[in-house]
Amino acid sequence: MKHFFKRCPKSNRIVGFNYSNKLFWVISPIVAILAFLWFLIRVIPKPQRATYPCQRLAMSLFGGFFAYLAGSTAIGLLLGKAKQRLSEKRISTALLCLLTMGLTVSLLVNQQTPAATVFNPPDGRNQPMGIGQGIHPGRVAFVRDERAVTYKDGTGNWWDDENTNPEVVDRLFTDSLLQLTGESTDQKAWSALFCHFNKKKNGKETDYQSGEKIVIKLNQNQDDGTGWTTDHMTSPQLLDALLADLTKVVGIAPSDITLIDASRNFSDCIYQRITTKFPGVRMVAQNRIKPQRDTDHPICFSGDNIPTGYVPKDYADATYMINIGLFRVHNLYGVTFCAKNHFGSVDFDNENKGKFLPTPMHNSAYNGYDAYSPLTDLIAHELIGGKTMLYLVDAMYTSNMQNYPVVTKMETFDGKTPCGIFASQDPVAIESVCLDFIAAEPTLSVMKAAGNPDNFLHEAANLKNPPSKTVYNPNQNGKIPVSLGVHEHWNNPIDRQYSGNLGYSGGIELVMVDHSPKQYSVTIDTLTLNGSEFADKKEIIGRGTLQGKVSCANLSGLSFSPVLFVSLLSEGKQTELKMIRFPLISPGETATQSSFQLPITNSGQLILYVWEGFSMKPMQNPMYWEIK
Repeated sequence: MKHFFKRCPKSNRIVGFNYSNKLFWVISPIVAILAFLWFLIRVIPKPQRATYPCQRLAMSLFGGFFAYLAGSTAIGLLLGKAKQRLSEKRISTALLCLLTMGLTVSLLVNQQTPAATVFNPPDGRNQPMGIGQGIHPGRVAFVRDERAVTYKDGTGNWWDDENTNPEVVDRLFTDSLLQLTGESTDQKAWSALFCHFNKKKNGKETDYQSGEKIVIKLNQNQDDGTGWTTDHMTSPQLLDALLADLTKVVGIAPSDITLIDASRNFSDCIYQRITTKFPGVRMVAQNRIKPQRDTDHPICFSGDNIPTGYVPKDYADATYMINIGLFRVHNLYGVTFCAKNHFGSVDFDNENKGKFLPTPMHNSAYNGYDAYSPLTDLIAHELIGGKTMLYLVDAMYTSNMQNYPVVTKMETFDGKTPCGIFASQDPVAIESVCLDFIAAEPTLSVMKAAGNPDNFLHEAANLKNPPSKTVYNPNQNGKIPVSLGVHEHWNNPIDRQYSGNLGYSGGIELVMVDHSPKQYSVTIDTLTLNGSEFADKKEIIGRGTLQGKVSCANLSGLSFSPVLFVSLLSEGKQTELKMIRFPLISPGETATQSSFQLPITNSGQLILYVWEGFSMKPMQNPMYWEIK
């Protein structure tokens, strides 16, 4: 099969099909016909399956082939007609046939998706760079529940409690902290976050102290102060959950908490909600408490002739910062999560002085790879990244541009919104993970942007020796850390595995928990090696033949035949894979004791997961065992 594809001579990556290979023209029709038959078998009994990602893939396979076949046939017929009309000296009719044939050829040539619309990172997959940050270095937690969002386009307001469930969001927020820190209670989680931050910053492992101020940076980019529309902004329910924890669990006085977006506004719909529920909390914006610049800690940008900037004084007054970014595409920088959130944090000495507008930084959006990025300067600044103890990305909804309405359906989430929260202590890792999720979604395109969405992550991960060779020194103190965090891309959009998930050290670890109602439940009946039972344990010790029996219960309202995947990893590479199909299971019934055997010859990881047949996301709540 190596001659079936064209490869880049430098990187050896696959860049397209080798149309000159005869094998391509033999296999392509077979694949297209099989895809068409599979589509009919799956979609005729249940038409809504046509929207599933796997069926869209099938449609692209047979649709392109049949379009090519029909187009080629039409071209042949038109060419024959043109020759006939020329022989009959009917010139005008012959020209019309040739013109129609030309249009058909043009449609066939242009039906392919341009390569520029596909995000193809140059650093490849599972190639970590930089140094992970946090209690668990490089960890990113993603917790979701489809019950959090019931909003449908055109029915009410997405930000109302009837459409975004505050109780579910509160549970998700708490669990995101627990998954991030590894603690058992929200109080212990917050204590761990404060202690780790202070240990790193001051060398003293101290918890929050009464009177210390905390500032929370929001992204209100579309809030003009006159009221909200369907545009994407911070979910009020997430703010409720965060502020409730800070005031009740941590014990911070409301007057020591500041919500801020210095360049934008807080409309009444969010302002009245927060000030009523949490009286005393400060809200700094262009139409509320007016932001004032701090001149004692300027940001000296390291490239692109960007002038010196100044952050709000609230940043200087605070001991801690929490950065809440949004999960969406941006037309200049590709995406806007936590780093881009701070484009509204800098004021310049120009005609917009006092408005904290990022205009001088916009030209850098056109920079390619291995080039300077002001986003890296922002993360490295002592009053921005230097004070941030927690990074959150509000993924209750998404949007396919910063000034577009919320998106309520994503193919990679089975036609739902993301319905979740990303959390990390690593500013580079959380951006990397969110980028992978956005780039994998076919209804969104990070490549409509001017620049490259992960160039600044390469720079930040290698801050002291970046690819651009820029000397990043935004604080003008010469203290440049080796790295601001760890960056890598996952292995693929199906498994979503980073180095930390594959057993390697030094990369990102993605902890995913989906609390959505399950379609099935899996029970490990037995898991034995050399007579020892390991079903209820986290480690498997020994070498030999591992034997297992698994039951699967159908919790959905439809009959289905799930497939059990049993994967064995050694040194991060898959060495064994077993696929066991259960018989057809009716709703409410359980198929019992599907068996498997695997040879255990090296240390590594055992992973069990189920593809229930409803989506292209088999890694639903995988079960792990470390092999010692």
